[in-house]
Amino acid sequence: MREAKRQLSDDPVLFRIMSALKEAGKTDKELLNYLDMAHGTFDAWKYRNIKSYLSRIDDIAEFLNVSPNYLLRGIDDEVNFETLSEAEIRLIKLYKNSDAKGRTHILECAEYVSEAVKPIAG
Repeated sequence: MREAKRQLSDDPVLFRIMSALKEAGKTDKELLNYLDMAHGTFDAWKYRNIKSYLSRIDDIAEFLNVSPNYLLRGIDDEVNFETLSEAEIRLIKLYKNSDAKGRTHILECAEYVSEAVKPIAG
């Protein structure tokens, strides 16, 4: 007998958790071990729309090295300067000390460089 395809939750907080896990190269099992939660918990979050992760958002953010604000709202206004390189800090300071025209130029340059270094699909 064929099992019905389960519907993945469309919760944006859970989506950001899953994206941050992938970006960090970590698994849901590692996260659940860190949180000391049962391994089936992640499936409950993904497929049964259980939101028990909200009570542990600070711990999840710590594990993923992101801010709780990023997970909850998609906005990371908490820059952790301890994890940034000197070049990243210089770029942030340059941007913050620029006027609107300078900021626009910095962003345009960053987008240009980003496009220029993309690998060519073969």
